[in-house]
Amino acid sequence: MAGFNYSLGRSNNMVSAESRGMITIGRWSKKFKVSAAAASYVMQPREAHHTGTGHTGKSQLTSVIDEATNPTDEQLLEMRAFDASSSVEKSAAPLRLESCVARYVEWPGRAAKRRFPTECIARLDSVLIYADGKIMAKRSDSDGITTSWEKKSGLVIAQNGRVCITKNLNDRFDDAIAIAQRICK
Repeated sequence: MAGFNYSLGRSNNMVSAESRGMITIGRWSKKFKVSAAAASYVMQPREAHHTGTGHTGKSQLTSVIDEATNPTDEQLLEMRAFDASSSVEKSAAPLRLESCVARYVEWPGRAAKRRFPTECIARLDSVLIYADGKIMAKRSDSDGITTSWEKKSGLVIAQNGRVCITKNLNDRFDDAIAIAQRICK
């Protein structure tokens, strides 16, 4: 029963699952006052369907669980422990690196007839690496502009010829060690 029900904003399979008494893991987790991530980790739902507005291309795969499912006391404790540990990780102080070099790939806008990537190399004063994987970098220019590097493709941050961070590298074409040695010269 593939397809998307635009009026309801969910896939036909999700509509069918709701008629069988299934709800999204987010709604289910609110009843027990835990996060959806903890509920997904502990309860491990076996079914997922697309929800969201499909006509804009923003639908996402959402786990579903039977509404009548009640967690055991152990599962509830495990979910609460999961939430507590994840909040500690997010609040932890970020790792800081000083005087680095970054290489990343930028793609031209959609209007360009030919889409060839451009390799960009930037000197950085400092880089902050957060526990959730977000990377913030302060450029070494006179303005002191702070830029987020998390969506850059082919990101390599190096210090003294050694690789510190790699993100979104294409393993077939990119060798992080060779890039780090080249940009630190």
